[in-house]
Amino acid sequence: MKSYFASRELPAALVPLPFNSGYFMSFECRGFSAEKLRIELLEKLGIGTISMQDKYLRIAFSSVEEEQVPALLDAIVATVKTLTK
Repeated sequence: MKSYFASRELPAALVPLPFNSGYFMSFECRGFSAEKLRIELLEKLGIGTISMQDKYLRIAFSSVEEEQVPALLDAIVATVKTLTK
């Protein structure tokens, strides 16, 4: 996870929050609806996440194979880009 963030530029509207757990992490969604992002990910890509207070998106990467984590994050980033254009 952390190597992904170190090697890529994320949209300014998607801010990863500090984490040290091996199971979950959250993003702060700035200027767009976390709930809308959650629905887009689920309905269009089959990716289940949790939105909180319409401002935060929580993902459980414990249920994703390690080699699939970059693809998961790429899908989230791409969806954020479409929601914030």
